[in-house]
This record gives sequence, C-alpha cells and structure tokens, in this order.
Amino acid sequence: MIKKIIWVTVLGVFVCCADTSAPVEFESQAAITPEPTTFRVMSYNIRTSTSYMDEHSEAWLAGLIDNITKYGPDVLLLQEVEETIAGIPYVPNALVWALEDRGLNYNHEYVRRFEQGTSGFFGQMVLSKTEINNFEAIWHFYDSSNTNYQDRMQRFVTIIDGYPISFYNYHPQPSQACAAANILHDTIEDGGHLMDSIIVGDFNRQAHDVCLDNMMAHFENACLVKALDTAESCHWTIDRLVWAGGQHAPPNLGRAIDHILYAKDFSQGGKTVTLKSIEADHATNSGVNISDHFPVIATFEISRDSIQGPDANHRQNAY
Repeated sequence: MIKKIIWVTVLGVFVCCADTSAPVEFESQAAITPEPTTFRVMSYNIRTSTSYMDEHSEAWLAGLIDNITKYGPDVLLLQEVEETIAGIPYVPNALVWALEDRGLNYNHEYVRRFEQGTSGFFGQMVLSKTEINNFEAIWHFYDSSNTNYQDRMQRFVTIIDGYPISFYNYHPQPSQACAAANILHDTIEDGGHLMDSIIVGDFNRQAHDVCLDNMMAHFENACLVKALDTAESCHWTIDRLVWAGGQHAPPNLGRAIDHILYAKDFSQGGKTVTLKSIEADHATNSGVNISDHFPVIATFEISRDSIQGPDANHRQNAY
C-alpha cells in the first residue's frame, strides 16, 4: 500500500508540471556557416576581321554561342560586338535570341563605341542573368578635337545573393590605353566603387604594365592571383594565328591583354567575395575563327560570416 501511494504522488507531480509548464530546453548556440554562392564572369572580345565574319556569319554565330554556353556565365561582358554582318542585320539581338534558344536568358545592354571607317559600327555589350541596375555608358575623352579619340566604358550594378556588385566593361583604344587606365581608375574612385567592383575587358595592356599601377593599388588581377594549373592559360589571351590572318605571327603576340580585375577588400555586410578559379579558353577557335582573342572566365564565391544558431547535438533538457 505504501508503494502505491508513493507512485501516485510522484505521477501526480509529474503530470501537474507537464500540464502547467513545458520542460525548459536549453540550447548551446554554435556557429553555423551558410553555404557559399558561386557566380561566373566571362570577358570576351568577339571580333575577328569583318570580311571573315561576313563570309562565315552563320558558323561564326553558332561557334560563338557554343563558346558561351560551354560556361553559362552569370555575367557576360563582350567587347568589339559588330553591329551588322552578312545575313545578320543586328548582331546584339541575334546573340540574345540564340542564347535564349540554348536556355540562357539574359538581361542585356548594348552601346555603340564608334565607327570603324568602312567596317561599320561596333560596340560593347553586357549580359546578366540577374537584373541590370544603374546602367551607364560613360564617355571618356583623350582629345576633344578628335572624336575618334574617345571611348565608352559600361558600368552597371547587379545583385547576386543579396550582394550588390558593380561591373565595368572596358576596352580602350590601343594608342590611348595608358591614359584610359588612369581615367578608369578615377571614374571608379569618383563613383565610390573601389571596394565593390569587378572590371573586365580588353585592356590593351599586359598585367604588369606600369600604366595599370593605379588600378592595381586597389584591385587584384585574377590571373596573377590564382595559382591554378588552368591559370597558366592566362599568359596569353590573343590567338596568334587568327590575328596574323593565318600567317606567322610576330613574336610579341600571344600576350595577355584581356583581364578580370576585382576589388582587393571585397566584403560588406558580413559577405566576402573571393576568386575560386580563372582561365582563358584556347579551344574557342576550333574549326571557325570566332575572334583573335580568347575568352577569359573567372568563378567567384560569396561567403558569409558565421552566425550563431542552435546545435541539435548539444541540447540539454531540465524538468
């Protein structure tokens, strides 16, 4: 009889407590690191000789689309986009439509650079899977008395995984590339984007050129930073044979003048952008000469700071 009374009493206490107050659960707060987000950027000067593009327009466009879809970049920045070639009345639209047929849908902006004498017009083009915000086509002049001594750079902002990143599409005239690099630096600095930008394009200057010193004070050159096997391909971004029209190319060709630069201190709001890989694809002119340049492709990663969260393996219950 005593055993029964004790059992009922204990049970009564337990039921009472369970009905009026749930067990208190203590959780240790362990750091959790969210999975990083990756995104891919491609820079591609897509022009070879106009006569060659006219003669092989369908094959040229198909080959170009193959080269782009091989990587499916999130952000694609093109230089020397010929507006019209034989059979393709407006190349920028043809590019977008052909990419859509391959399942790649891009927001896009094209701006005309200048007229190339009898070769017609060409320009620069940006394409982004995410929305293009604050787009600008910025003129910069070397000599106001000569309208050919001017260039345009494209700038826009796109938000990737909640991180607003400024992109610059850049291609100065070869004879003015040194002055243009300083103008580019000042433009980015004046806009307050030295710490959140990726700059891509045909710089017409090699990576260690003193003309880029101002830029390199704030930016890293992806090909110089990432010591991967594929990074060796960045040592040349010009196709020697295509540039020379199939003839023996001068020895100074093959150098790297197409670059992807990114901010040195690339972080804000608990997120950091880092470079994961970089390469120049030297197989893009197989069969058809798409360009006398090779595309440069960089993969970046957005990582987040660790956050405090519950660790299910360290729960303690009190009654």
